[in-house]
Amino acid sequence: MKKILCLLLTFVLSLSLCACGNSSSKIGDTTVDSNKNFEVKLLSTEFIEQVNVDPDDPDFFTSNFSITGNTLFPGEGHIFFLYTYEYKFVGKMEVTDTFRDYAQPTLIYDKEYTFSENYCSVRKENKEGSKWYYLTSDVYGQLSGSKPGMKKIVFCNNTYRPLDDTTYQVRGIISVPEKVKNEPKSLEFSLAQMGEKYVIE
Repeated sequence: MKKILCLLLTFVLSLSLCACGNSSSKIGDTTVDSNKNFEVKLLSTEFIEQVNVDPDDPDFFTSNFSITGNTLFPGEGHIFFLYTYEYKFVGKMEVTDTFRDYAQPTLIYDKEYTFSENYCSVRKENKEGSKWYYLTSDVYGQLSGSKPGMKKIVFCNNTYRPLDDTTYQVRGIISVPEKVKNEPKSLEFSLAQMGEKYVIE
């Protein structure tokens, strides 16, 4: 009986380890960061050749252009990886952060090539009438609060307080080599806020 019990326990432990090893999040899943401060849901991702940076356009920071406005390009031989996610603060103590600390994007191609620079992000509250806020940018220094057409994009206050039910939407881009799109291999996306990687299929 002892031997049978040991074998059963070993089998159960093996199953649990396999389940942990294969754990991954997909678009639409909600994750929580390791500090249990943020709930995050990745809504969508896509590769685009240019991004609309006219804040007066309802399709601001997407590949759609309903108004002729400013356009941002990724540079020769590159393409934008566009992502959209929403999040809310669920922490029990007030937190003040910088966007880079909590939400710098990372794209991992073929499980070893990492892209986490040349990105830009904007954020707004998920409610009618809210404005987009320019979070941060290092996409060749092309996007700034003083750029024509970016007048409504300003640096936002990243202070989060307990029991605040505000949800936020973030749209962002990372400039990556076109090979990442043209030669499909494994692709993982993560933010510090997310707590774990999302597998992009």
